[in-house]
Amino acid sequence: MKNLFNEIHLEEMKARIEKLDSESVARWGKFSVQRMVIELLDQFFENRDKDTWPIHTFFGRLSGPAWAGLIWRHFNHHLSQFGV
Repeated sequence: MKNLFNEIHLEEMKARIEKLDSESVARWGKFSVQRMVIELLDQFFENRDKDTWPIHTFFGRLSGPAWAGLIWRHFNHHLSQFGV
């Protein structure tokens, strides 16, 4: 599974984010591109270097790598929302 701790996967995600601009329009949902990027980046980077990650409301306790995979999927979903 891809995850944001893997530098290759992280670079792929950064390249997709760079394709966004302030005029990017969501194919569905209400997020603006700015709100989506800020929310996703904050979600990952505020916890990246922690030994203990928050308990997920559905999946329970996850390791850092498991969170990195879950957040990669979350990023992928929202970037697909904006066509990148």
